[in-house]
Amino acid sequence: MDQFKPKHWYIIGAGAIGCLWACALRQTGCKVTLLVKSQSSHDLTTCDRTLEYSTLFDDKAKQRFTVEILEHKQLCREDRIISNLIIATKSQDALAALNPTLSQLSHSAKVLCLSNGLGIHQALLAALQCQSEGESERSNEKNGRQLLQGVSSDGARLDQPFKVKHTGKGHTYIGLYKADKLSAADSSVQALQPLAGLELANLFLNTSIVNDIEERIWHKALVNCVINPLTAFYQCTNGGLFINAERQEKVHALCEELANIIKQTQCPISTTTAQIISDTKTIALLTEKNTSSMLTDLKNGRALELEHLNQYFIQRAEQYAVPCPINLDLVNTLTKASK
Repeated sequence: MDQFKPKHWYIIGAGAIGCLWACALRQTGCKVTLLVKSQSSHDLTTCDRTLEYSTLFDDKAKQRFTVEILEHKQLCREDRIISNLIIATKSQDALAALNPTLSQLSHSAKVLCLSNGLGIHQALLAALQCQSEGESERSNEKNGRQLLQGVSSDGARLDQPFKVKHTGKGHTYIGLYKADKLSAADSSVQALQPLAGLELANLFLNTSIVNDIEERIWHKALVNCVINPLTAFYQCTNGGLFINAERQEKVHALCEELANIIKQTQCPISTTTAQIISDTKTIALLTEKNTSSMLTDLKNGRALELEHLNQYFIQRAEQYAVPCPINLDLVNTLTKASK
């Protein structure tokens, strides 16, 4: 039966997380297509279409998976229909990455966003639900596209293009995103079980389907607001944030400021300084040898993923006249350092 056939997944983003998920899905027998912008970023003429996967603790036990690598323009030229799509880009790039694929998405497509941060999901959902006049004329089918959000604590890095190392085994929670709804009133978990019951259940990545995904998005964003900028600031690994008193005090002060912003700006979640510290330490030690994506971007002169993390909380704080000097100082320091 078709419902039991391995799915064809398209993945936007050939970075560490995109390649990690590509390997995991290929291992289950799914067909995987990595979508890249152009040959300028990946030399497709010499690439052998092979992904290499290894773990932090067993570097010699490499696994290789064959995938299709396709440029966006070729996707449109071949008029492909996409039913399963993963967005594995930085949050500031997610919407721009999704837009070229919209005309190729089926009316029942499931789009899983693995980007971190806040303030991007509403725009992604609006783009998916928008049905152009041309689409309406070509089909009477109702637009039933779904936006799924993944919140993950897995760590990964690319040693070379298309060679991914799994540096921290965590857990990915996946849920149906609905704007302005912290907990789904309907049975979103039940609705997504067919998705989980097939290849997701067989991944070497730990995954769970949940109905409180937006709450988890907020809590993950808080952790990222601590680990990412502070590791970039101190030029250290994730675990390096807890190696001395000075850094731990900085972590605690930033967590306290973030908790106060949550409390004072009518955020849809509640939390405490102690909880943010605990969550941050858990993830930092789980991925203690990892170099954060923000530190990597800083070292390579790329744009930093601040807009949907610390800058998002700064905007909320300013809207409610809540002081946030630590966040402001971090953002200003890192922005200057990245120029």
